[in-house]
Amino acid sequence: MAAAAAKFSAKCLLCGSDQVYFGNGIKGPHSEEEPIAPPTVYGREKKAAEEECLAVNPDCVILRLTWMYDTCTLAPQEHGDFFRTLADRLRTSAPLSYPVYDIRGITDVNEVIRNFKSALELNGGIYNFGSPNHRNTYETVRAMFTALGWDPRSLIKNEEAFAADPRDISMSPGKLNNSGITFSSTLDALVRNGRMAQPYK
Repeated sequence: MAAAAAKFSAKCLLCGSDQVYFGNGIKGPHSEEEPIAPPTVYGREKKAAEEECLAVNPDCVILRLTWMYDTCTLAPQEHGDFFRTLADRLRTSAPLSYPVYDIRGITDVNEVIRNFKSALELNGGIYNFGSPNHRNTYETVRAMFTALGWDPRSLIKNEEAFAADPRDISMSPGKLNNSGITFSSTLDALVRNGRMAQPYK
C-alpha cells in the first residue's frame, strides 16, 4: 500500500504504536529519534512495518498511537476499553485495580479521528500521535477521581504487573506540536469525559 501510494502520489498514513519504545532502556517521554528495540512480537512487527513503509515511500506518515478508548458503545459485539470498563465497574462498585509500574498515554479515540485530517498535511516521517501522560496508570485514575470529586476507596494499586520490568512508554508530543497538531493530556481528556458521563459517588 505504501508503494502504491508513492506511485500515484497519494498520501499514506500508517498507524504504529507506542509499544515500540518498550525495552529500549530510555526513560520517557520518548522522542521519535530514539533507537528502538522492542522485545515483544507486537512491538517488533510494528517496527518492521514502519521501516518497510518508509523504505518504499519516504513520504509515508507513521503515527505512533497510544492506548485508546471511546466513551460510548456503538455495537453490542464491541470489546471493552479503558474508559468503558472503568465506567461499568463504577456502576457495580467493583474494585478497580491499576498498575503502578506502567506509564503510558491513554487517548480518547475521537481526538485521534479529529486529528487525522491534519495528519494528512504532515511531511513524511514518524510522529508520536496521542495524549501525553507522565503518571503511571494508578496515579492517572486517582488524579481523575480527585478532579471529579469521586470516592477513591475502590481504587487498588496493582504492584505485580510490570514489577519485574517496569514499563514507561510515555511519548513526547514536541514534534507533533511543532507541526501544529495537539492532543489533550490524558488526565484532561479523562476528566472532561468523566464530567459528561453519569456522575459516580
